[in-house]
Amino acid sequence: MVRRRRALADLRRIRSTRRTAAVDRFDVFYRAYIASLIGGLGAIWAVHISNDAKLSAAATADVVRLGPAYCGLLLAVAITIGLRSGSRGGPVAVEAADVRHVLLAPIPVGVALRGPALRQLRFLVFAAAVVGATGGLFLAQRTGGNVVGWIASAAAFAVLSVAFAVAAGWLASGRRLKPALATAMGGVLIAWSVADLRDLVPSPLTVVGRLVVWPAHFDPLPLVAVPVVVVLLAIGLRQLEGVSLEALQRRSALIGQLRFAATMRDLRTVMVLRRQLVLEQVRRRPWLRLPTLPVPVVARGVRSALRTPASRATRMLLLVFAAAACGWGVWAGTTPLMVVGGMAGFLVSLDAGEALAEELDHPTILDLAALSRDQVLMLHLVEPLVQVALFAALAVGALALAGATSTGLSVAAATALSTVVCATAGSTISTVKGAPDLLSESSNALAVPPEAAGSMLLFRTALPPAVAIAGFLPVVFAHRVLSTGGDPVATAWKVSLILTVLVGSGTFTWLRMRTALQESMNAATSGQRPGSRT
Repeated sequence: MVRRRRALADLRRIRSTRRTAAVDRFDVFYRAYIASLIGGLGAIWAVHISNDAKLSAAATADVVRLGPAYCGLLLAVAITIGLRSGSRGGPVAVEAADVRHVLLAPIPVGVALRGPALRQLRFLVFAAAVVGATGGLFLAQRTGGNVVGWIASAAAFAVLSVAFAVAAGWLASGRRLKPALATAMGGVLIAWSVADLRDLVPSPLTVVGRLVVWPAHFDPLPLVAVPVVVVLLAIGLRQLEGVSLEALQRRSALIGQLRFAATMRDLRTVMVLRRQLVLEQVRRRPWLRLPTLPVPVVARGVRSALRTPASRATRMLLLVFAAAACGWGVWAGTTPLMVVGGMAGFLVSLDAGEALAEELDHPTILDLAALSRDQVLMLHLVEPLVQVALFAALAVGALALAGATSTGLSVAAATALSTVVCATAGSTISTVKGAPDLLSESSNALAVPPEAAGSMLLFRTALPPAVAIAGFLPVVFAHRVLSTGGDPVATAWKVSLILTVLVGSGTFTWLRMRTALQESMNAATSGQRPGSRT
């Protein structure tokens, strides 16, 4: 057995050496240094530009009192994600060669998976520390306390959360939990945390959440979570011996394709592969039976929406509630939450525009339609707009049930209008643009200076989510006006209407003129007239 382990270690060392043979380590370290420098300066600049007012003593006390329970809810969600991923063969994903040769060799599966699992844990811990430190930086701005303390405590909680989620995934995959059982276990944890938020039943996850508020209230009890998560990780590593090789092979193949699609910035393929990872299938029977609509394109979108699987509908609903909570946080003075809320709305709109995406997946059939391509795409905007509007109405209703004031509800309604339009516009731009056409982009790049190519790539990637995030501007301006004694409701509606008109008309105009503009650009780069043939 010792020889086999040494042979496996030598094999992986040789593969790693061959992969990194042509890589300049100094260049890699330099890139990492530049990336960390830009990221750190960007976070500091974002804190400075948000310029949020510091919380009062009473508000800080509320953060200390209620913050651990909300953090415990986040931890419950993270563990649920780990359980669901492990029940479907994750969270470890290795290359196809490892599945076919290493895992089928006379070596214990746990020994073969230990290295990839620890490397994955190391990467996730690092990413969680970065995200947690960024959140702690914004939290320190609002509370006005020790910056280093808030950054360290938030980063420590993020690391523990990721470690618990990974341990849950390892245990679920090793024990081969059924997806339904894993979802039920995660649901119990989430319900327990929600009950703790209502002061009904205390949750042990809230104890871990107290780690975040250490700079304001030190409590040594969360330190108990450290040995607990270490033990769970050790047990999870041993339980990896029972992982299903068939599920691991399927997951590894999909993960490889997903990474390639992400590298190519093909968001549509990323979404399709992710749905295959979670074994998501459309409903065989629609939720409702509706009469046939007179417009076939709109009818096709409605039929697609009525066959949305329950898991996707639940995910969309949770994202909508998360966006509503972020909007509430922005109204309370935490401006950076608009980025999180805008991204949640962007993801909801991507799921709502499934019919549009499927239409673009079959371009030859789309060319056979009686209408032009641009007209079909414009008609496909009706269904996602209506669907996202319904979800936004549910979000406003949830805020009303949560005890929002009449002024807050009016601002929420104005923000919901702009968010629906901006999120749908952002997802439409992302879906219609699709993956970059390497042939056409390489020819068009000849007319662009090399210095501007990187800026164009960044603009193309960041534009769709930025448009969706802009939908939260009404609540931002309303809060600023409220702090100066103005009318927040009137300001919110003005900004919302301006955004709705500008973004909506701009998106429709782009869809209507997109084909003509693309033909003109291709003709300009090739030296031909638009519409001419060679």
